Amino acid sequence: MSVDNYREKAITQAQIKIEIIDHLLASLPEDLYDGAEINAKADEVFVHLMGLSDAEINQVVLH
Repeated sequence: MSVDNYREKAITQAQIKIEIIDHLLASLPEDLYDGAEINAKADEVFVHLMGLSDAEINQVVLH
């Protein structure tokens, strides 16, 4: 699958985001980060990994 192809696939984006969150939950110390902080960090990692521009970030639904 090409980079452009998976950027456009919402399901794949959601799967990537889930994997990032799972990794953060497994790697970060317990009780130091709440759900909102984990999601914010996951969004940052997702944007970095995807190499999104500011315009593309506005098109991606980040939760």
